[in-house]
Amino acid sequence: MVLRRSEKRLVAVLIIAACDPARVDPVEKHTPTTETHDETFGTSGSCRSCHPDAYSTWSTTYHRTMTQRASPESVLGEWDHVLLERDGREYHLYRESDAFWVDMPKHGTRGDTARDRMQRPIVMTTGSHHMQLYWYAVPWLDKEANFAGRDVFEAACTVCHFSPWEGVEEPMERTFLENRQRTEPWLRSYLGEDPETGPHQKVFAGLRPSEKADLLEFLTRIQHGDRLAQFPFAWFIRQQRWVHEEDSFLAPPQEPLEVEDITEGWSEGCDRCHAVGGAYTWDPSTQTGAAGVTDLGIACEACHGRGAAHATRYRDPFSRYAAHLGFASPDDIIVPDDLPADRSAQVCGQCHAELVPKAGGDYPLNFEAGDDLSSVVHFLRYTSDRPEWLVAHLEDEPDALESGFW
Repeated sequence: MVLRRSEKRLVAVLIIAACDPARVDPVEKHTPTTETHDETFGTSGSCRSCHPDAYSTWSTTYHRTMTQRASPESVLGEWDHVLLERDGREYHLYRESDAFWVDMPKHGTRGDTARDRMQRPIVMTTGSHHMQLYWYAVPWLDKEANFAGRDVFEAACTVCHFSPWEGVEEPMERTFLENRQRTEPWLRSYLGEDPETGPHQKVFAGLRPSEKADLLEFLTRIQHGDRLAQFPFAWFIRQQRWVHEEDSFLAPPQEPLEVEDITEGWSEGCDRCHAVGGAYTWDPSTQTGAAGVTDLGIACEACHGRGAAHATRYRDPFSRYAAHLGFASPDDIIVPDDLPADRSAQVCGQCHAELVPKAGGDYPLNFEAGDDLSSVVHFLRYTSDRPEWLVAHLEDEPDALESGFW
C-alpha cells in the first residue's frame, strides 16, 4: 500500500537520514565489482568490435537491463517521498540528488522508534520488464570488523563450536551456525533470555555487558556474508505500483511477520542467473563478503560460454580472414542454434527451469552453456511420481511443488 503523509513527517525522515553517517557512503562502494575475476571470461565489451550488430541488438534487450547499478536512468519505481506499509511496518523512500535511499525497520524490529530504524542506500536493480527489485547495502558494512567479538566467541563458544581461524579460506566463523538468518534481537533473546537454550544462557550470563554487546555484533555480522540484501517491495512496471515481494508471485499464503526479516542476499543464488560469472569471497580481515561479476545483467557469455580465448584468437586479422574463408579450426564458443534441440533448450533452462542440483555435484559451478544440464540437476516436474531425490527435496522445501507450479 502506498500512502502520502504531511510535509512535516517527510522533513523528520530526512533529518534522521542526514544524521546517519552511512549516507556519505558512495553507492559504488557496494556494487558487485565488474572487474574480470576469471581470466576465461572476456566480458560483453570484448565482443563488440567483431559483433557490432549483435551487440547493438543485445543492448536494447531486457536481458541486458536485467541487473544494473542504481541510477536515475535504471530505477523505474516511484521514489520521491513515498511511504510503504506492511503488517504495520513503514518504509520511507526518498532521494538525495541521484542517490536512492530507504528508511526502514532494522532487522528484528518493527521500526516503531528512531532507534529501531535504519537508512540504507539502494545500490542495484534487478528486472526491467514486468517488475523491478532493489538491493540495499546491509547495515553492518558501516562498521569496522569486530575482532573483540571474535575474541569473546573464541573464549566462550569454541568448546562446542570449534573455530579454526587460520589456514582455511572459509573459516568456521562463517559456518558454525546452520541457520544464517538470525537477527541481533533474536540472538539476544536466544542467548540471554530464553530459558530453554541451556548452556547458551549459562555462558552468556557469565559475560560482561561489553562482551555480550561485542559477541552479539560479531554473530550478527558473520552470519550474513552478503553486502547486498533485497528490499522487500517490488515495483510492478506495467501497473505502476508497489507490491510486497511476498505477494509478487503466486504462492501459498505466508504467516505475517511480526518484525523485519533479513531478506535474500545477492550472492545466495541470485547472481547465478541475473548476472554473468558471479563470484563470492569472504574476507576474515574485514568480516565482510565481496561479490564479483563478469557482467551485470544477462550478457553474451551466459549463452555462448566463456569467451576470453575466442576474443583473443580473433583479434588476429589472419584468424578472422581464415574463419571468413572457412579454414579456421573448431572454436570453443557456443552457438545455441547449432546445438541439438535438447542442449539448445538447456542453455535457456539453466535459468528458466525449476531445478534441483544432484547430490555430490557442484552446480552451477560445474555447468557451462552447451553441457548436458540433466547430468548435474534434476528437472522439477509436477507429477504423481515421487523419486527419492524429490522426496528428500520436499523434506527441505515442503512447498517446492506448490510454489513452483500453479
